[in-house]
Amino acid sequence: MKFNRKKSPNGNMFYFNIKSSNGKVIAISELFEEKEIRDFHITSIKSGVLNAAIEDFYS
Repeated sequence: MKFNRKKSPNGNMFYFNIKSSNGKVIAISELFEEKEIRDFHITSIKSGVLNAAIEDFYS
């Protein structure tokens, strides 16, 4: 999973994309007024992923 930090086209808002290992965008965040808030949410998601349960629906 890869996080790409982005700016809105007008440069006033910030957001991020989450890409899967094959490079496809699997999620787009909401818009944030400050890049520090965007970065906080990225960090929060990363720490939550470490504790996430894995469910295998294909077994």
